[in-house]
Amino acid sequence: MKSRPLPEAAFIDIPPDPPKLEIQIFSAPDIPAFLIAAQKPFKVIPLKTPSGRVEFRVEGYDIERVVGEFYADAQVGVATYTRALKGLRSAIFALKGPIGGR
Repeated sequence: MKSRPLPEAAFIDIPPDPPKLEIQIFSAPDIPAFLIAAQKPFKVIPLKTPSGRVEFRVEGYDIERVVGEFYADAQVGVATYTRALKGLRSAIFALKGPIGGR
């Protein structure tokens, strides 16, 4: 039996799947503030939980690697980090509302 050659289309390179969007939740603002201060390409979203706590949802790619930079003592400006942290703390207070419900 004679084999037939495959059509040219059978040899097209298929690109790898694009990286999947990762999502991590952080209960403290320190790491999300670092992500903002270091100008990493992540979306940081403060969210109020049903229990009333505020958490930070971080969306992006390769989050674990960048969190590793935080723990490896990566360099970011003190003023830039403080500004980012203050912004996230303001979000906490805005989401929680006034103390005592007033």
